[in-house]
Amino acid sequence: MLAHRHWTIHEWAKVIWTDKSAFELGKQADQVRVWHTANEKWLLENLAVNHRSGRQSVMIWGGFCAAHRSSIVFLDGRMNSQEMVQQVYHPALCPFVKQMEQAPWIRGRHRLLLMEDNMPIHTAAFSSQWCKQNSILQMEWPAHSPNLNPIEKIWKSMKSQISKLYQPQNLEELKHAIWSCCRDIHPGILNDYLRSMPRRIQMVINQCGGPTSY
Repeated sequence: MLAHRHWTIHEWAKVIWTDKSAFELGKQADQVRVWHTANEKWLLENLAVNHRSGRQSVMIWGGFCAAHRSSIVFLDGRMNSQEMVQQVYHPALCPFVKQMEQAPWIRGRHRLLLMEDNMPIHTAAFSSQWCKQNSILQMEWPAHSPNLNPIEKIWKSMKSQISKLYQPQNLEELKHAIWSCCRDIHPGILNDYLRSMPRRIQMVINQCGGPTSY
């Protein structure tokens, strides 16, 4: 991270931030604390509705660059690197890269950087070779550092909206809620998350690589 310590917002705007996240049916995104006496523990006003019937969830992939978001991909369970290329890189990532290469601050001036975590499906020879063949430059990124990726804020916000506004009862309703929340993300929000990067980097440096408030 020291190499990026003095990056400006314009330099961070060259990064395509990507990540996967699981959205669980019926799970409360925001933990609610209720103060009560011992005898009031099971009163209805002190309980939160839980719509779960077993553990059901949807895994999605998404990304953003500056104030632009990619399409989202609903993933089919656990994947290997070949399936990652087939389900995500080829149909979603590649078109988004081509779109962003035409952005005024990128076109003919800079190369985009792809930020991913260090999961084996991203670092495997098959996926790395595919990125090279498609002129996608993978960014070096420290392991175990989710608080550095601004897209985590997007997932958290979406999960909060889904539990408050949609309260889906089944997986199809959950998928629709995810799609709706993603569609409604304002470009200004993405810019705000991007502008937090210098602070994030500095906080990690101050913590000597330890956890931060992000």
